[in-house]
Amino acid sequence: MFNEAMACNACWVMKAVVTECAQFFRGLQMLADVGGGTGIAARIITEAFLEGILHDWSDGDLYKDIETMQQNNSS
Repeated sequence: MFNEAMACNACWVMKAVVTECAQFFRGLQMLADVGGGTGIAARIITEAFLEGILHDWSDGDLYKDIETMQQNNSS
């Protein structure tokens, strides 16, 4: 219920932000939403300025990929 309430708030706020503050998002090439919740803020930004969502990983897959990246960077 909490996530739904936050998503409802984020929905109208982010619609106003992408309309009134579009200059901050123009030229955006990548967006990472690493927070919790429903992802509505990232979805609204993506729909307005990007082509689409590249990945929608589960937490388990995300942690596995982060570990792999950390191992590759430390090599």
